[in-house]
Order: sequence, then structure tokens, then C-alpha cells
Amino acid sequence: LVEIFDYMAGMVPFIQKLIDDKKDGLQLNAKMTHDSVVALSELRDFMIVDSLPCKNRQKLMRNLRIVELLVRLLQIPFRGTSDQHHLTRIFVEAYDVLYTYLMGDSRKNELYIAKYIDFFLSQFEYKEGMIGLNSAHMVMELIKDNRKIVDRITTDHIDKFVELLRRDKNYRYLDLLKVLCVCDGVSIADNQKYITEVWLMKGNRNCVFYTDLGQKIGKEKGVVYVSTNTGRTWKELSEFAKKSSSHDDMYLFLEHQLELFGYLCNGQNDFAIKVITQELNYLTWDEAFTCLSDERLPDELRAQYCDLIITMFVNVGDNHSVIDRVKLTYNYDEIDDQEDLADLSHSITSKYFPTLSEWIAKFLGQNSDMTASEIGNNKLVKQVLRLVHFLVAFGFYQSTEDIMNLLEPLMSLIDGRNDKPYPVIPPGKEGEEVLKNFRAVERYSPSQETQAVTDAKCQALEVLDLFFNFIFNVRLEKFINAFKLTHTAANR
Repeated sequence: LVEIFDYMAGMVPFIQKLIDDKKDGLQLNAKMTHDSVVALSELRDFMIVDSLPCKNRQKLMRNLRIVELLVRLLQIPFRGTSDQHHLTRIFVEAYDVLYTYLMGDSRKNELYIAKYIDFFLSQFEYKEGMIGLNSAHMVMELIKDNRKIVDRITTDHIDKFVELLRRDKNYRYLDLLKVLCVCDGVSIADNQKYITEVWLMKGNRNCVFYTDLGQKIGKEKGVVYVSTNTGRTWKELSEFAKKSSSHDDMYLFLEHQLELFGYLCNGQNDFAIKVITQELNYLTWDEAFTCLSDERLPDELRAQYCDLIITMFVNVGDNHSVIDRVKLTYNYDEIDDQEDLADLSHSITSKYFPTLSEWIAKFLGQNSDMTASEIGNNKLVKQVLRLVHFLVAFGFYQSTEDIMNLLEPLMSLIDGRNDKPYPVIPPGKEGEEVLKNFRAVERYSPSQETQAVTDAKCQALEVLDLFFNFIFNVRLEKFINAFKLTHTAANR
């Protein structure tokens, strides 16, 4: 603890001297800038321990007033100065430090820096060295899941964010809009509606990537295409995803656009769902299902489309949960030997369910074990199991036969004896040692691979819990009916 404090305390005079030197008119050179950038990047990395933000180290940023020093540093005028390029590099790094300070879920950290939010919002306009983008990225982390700060963002701010998005199609602006739609799992309907209107419905809509099925645009049938220039040219989505890396800004924009679609529709927001899926056809059922079932697409992208199917076509206003809990009370006069099936004819999901259930059964049959190294596939498995959870809860799996067909792959999926570290295990003694070490040690070590496996297994357990509720309800109803028949016969 003493060493941690000493390190953070050592940054105070360094940043203070940099601020004082600039006030005295000192012009930065390449060496001074390099030293400053390295020091700030080390401070940023120091707050991360084992790939996770360390709250105790972030707390020292408050207690030693390093946050205030960084804000004072960022307030130094730099446009038109002879060392503008050098200051820009330092400012970009300073925003990265503040972003790392806000990572995690510390309300104290967020509220402490919130007093400067108006200043940070004023920085969005700067194009020099990505200062504006880094500022937006940092503000996004500040706003996320903090209702007190979200409520301070007005429609004028949203207009400004959308205008910036029109000028520069960057995914960080999409993230800013995203955190205004849902806060701590609670949808903010007013923001969802307003963002849908100003982003998707007004203007020339040049800040959206278009996707569509080939048969609608004169291309190959049954293939999804993407356009990054408002429909002037089209490219196969699988090729677009293959040639773009996870760090490619164009691909990231598409990913974050799909995330924002989901956040706009979260909480059964009928207005946004109707605009996106029907009025403007940004994402139709056929397109979403085609992407979910297309094995040429990256697994993580398919997982996003699965999440969108849940949000836009399953967890919608027509559906409500029928078996999220065990049913313990019955109307004695209404008990008979007929199964009590939910009437789903009015639900929009009912027309998609036959196709969806067939694909789910096939997919789970092919993924009845967990491979730790395939993080994307494990995320896809988790989303498919979320989809199953909603379908079961809403009563679409109504027969015991349907449930029994899913039980076998689910039981196999949660069985740790089937887990393996890699898709192909070498034969012989070497392979046995690899499996033994993985199952005894590696599968319990915190990592991205372990997290993805655990998330999928927990989701499978939630589905099983619903299945048990369903089976218990059926058996209890049959038992009460048998009792009623016996009691009635005995009292004739």
C-alpha cells in the first residue's frame, strides 16, 4: 500500500510542474512531450491490475487531487500555439487516464468528476489528435449507468451528439447515445424515442450503415449485404466482416450501431421497434435470422443478431411470462384433464417460432460441450440460451416433448467433464495431460475464456430452472385433477 501511495503521489509534482511550465510560457519539445506521454500512460496502466480496474488505486486519483490537475492541464489553450502538436498528444493521453479512472462501477469516482461535465462536453468539437473522440469516450464511461448524470443530459446535448455523428461516423458517438437509452437495466423511454427520431428519422440519414437482403437490392438471394455510403455501393456482410478486424473503425461502427438498435428497443419500446423493423426497414426479421444462422459470419456478430432477435421479435409487448415461477394456486372448479396452454395466436413471435425452434434444436445439438478457446462461440451459445429462456418463459415451448428434445444437449453443456481447452486435443498421453491440467487448474483461473464458459453455463442453468418450473406445474395440475376425480367419484 505504501508503494502504491508513493507512486501515485509522485505523479502530483510532475503534472503540477507541467501545468506551471505552460503557464510561464514554456514551449514543449519532442523529448519533454515523450516523457509526459510515457508518464501518463504508466499512470493509466497502474490503475489496471489483472486486466481489471483497481478501486484503491483509482481512489488515490481523487484523494491526491490528480483528477483536478488533469482537468487543469486539459484547460490549457493549445490551438494556434507553436507546440500544439505536442500538447495534443498529452491531452489525448490525459483523457485515457481519466477514462481508466472511471472504469468499473464506482459512483464516488463518477460523481466526483461530474462537476466538470460541461467542460468535457465542450471538447467534443476538437478534431486535433482525436481529442474530441477521446473526450466523448471518457464522457460515455462517466454517464453509463449513473441516473443522476444521465438526467443532466438534455435534448440539446443529444442533438449535438447526433450532429457530431453526422460529421464523423465514429462508433464512440454511438456509445454516447447508447448509455442515454438504458441506465442500470432500466429503459429511459423518452430518450429512446427522441434518439430514434433525430438519429434514424430526421435528416438525410447519412450516419447509419445500411444492411439488406440481396433479393431486395438486386444481389444474390438469401445473402445479407452492407452499405457504408447510404446505399450507393453494397458488399457481402461476410466479406465485410472477414476483411475488417475487430479494431477496424468501419466494422466497429457496424457492431456498435447494432448495439444501439438493441438499446433503443430495450424494455419493449414499441415505437423504436416499429421504426427499425417496419417503417424504415433498418433490420427485418428475415435479415436478422439470416445473419444469426449464417456460419460464415463471426460468432460474436451472430451473437449480436441473436440479442436483437430477442429484443425486437421475442421480448415484445404481445408476450408476457407464463412460467417464471411455480404455480401453487388453482381454481378448483376449472381443473380438468386438458392441458392449460397459453393462447399465443396474437403474438408476432408465433409466426417465427417454428423456424426458430428448428434452428435452435440443431444449433444446441452441435454445441453440446464447451471449448474454452472459442470465446466468440461461447458468447453465441449464451445468447442462444437467452433466446430459449425467453421463449420458454413466454410459453412457446408448451409440450413435454419439445422440452425433452432440449434437455439432453443442455445437460451435456453444463457437465464440466465435457469441457476442453481447444477444439482438437492431441491423441495419446500428451492429450490426456492437457485435459487433466485444464479440468483441474485452468478452468478455475479467472480469464476471458473462463468467463465466457461460465456465463454460458449459468444461462443454461436458468433455462433448466424454467423447465423444472414447467414440469412441476404440469405434474401438480395432473395430481390435483386426479385428486378431484377421485374425490368426486367417492362422494357420488
